[in-house]
Order: sequence, then structure tokens, then C-alpha cells
Amino acid sequence: MPKCQFTTKHYNYEINKFDDFHCQEEEPLASRFCIFHDNNYCLRDKTNHEKHQSKVLDRMKHKLNHAISNNEPLLCIGFQLHDFSLSDLSIGKEFTKPVYFSGSDFFRYADFGAANFQGGAELLHNPMNKYI
Repeated sequence: MPKCQFTTKHYNYEINKFDDFHCQEEEPLASRFCIFHDNNYCLRDKTNHEKHQSKVLDRMKHKLNHAISNNEPLLCIGFQLHDFSLSDLSIGKEFTKPVYFSGSDFFRYADFGAANFQGGAELLHNPMNKYI
């Protein structure tokens, strides 16, 4: 199955060096990016905005639950997130491994207030950092 074409380098705090990141999300859109990396996915179709936003949040909930349940780092590198709040996802919020949102864009707002980042969190290089 085809995968998202998003790739970049990021600093991996578990090995203390820069590492390649290749998005593993399947079912890319026509843009060849997944719903997290296509910066127009939630903005492009005004009539389906809520449906697209719901799909992003449902998939995000799955990613968060997987990372927490399997004690793995959460790699959300370069994500394009709209109106994001951890408290809306009704999941466990104890992250024992690093959480990476490096290079991500948060449109309107992002709320991580309910999270406990025991393994650290990287929210650097985000244009909307002042709203996080």
C-alpha cells in the first residue's frame, strides 16, 4: 500500500542525534501526503471541514493510544493540526516516551494542558507556538 511522501530530519532525543523521519501513514491523498501532512486537508473543502477534522482527530486518537499502550515515542513530526486539544480525545495522557511535534503547524489553537510528558516533548519550530 502506498505511504505518505513526507520526509524530514529531526533530532531524536533517545539516541541524541539527528535522524531521518519518513511518515508511515498509509492511504495518501491526491497530494501524495497523508491527512496529517497535507496542509490543505482541513481547509480546502469548507463544506466537509468538520468531517475532515473529525477524521484527523480520530486518527490522532489512534496514534496516541498506540504510542501510550506500546510505550513508544509519539512521532507527529511536520503535522498540520487544526483546533487540537488532548482533552477532546478522551485518552490516557501519560507519555513515558518522547513526544515529537517538531516542525508541526498548529492552526488556531493547540491545547496540551492535560498531558504529562514524562519522556519529554518537542514542540519547537512551530509557527503558532504562542498559542500552544
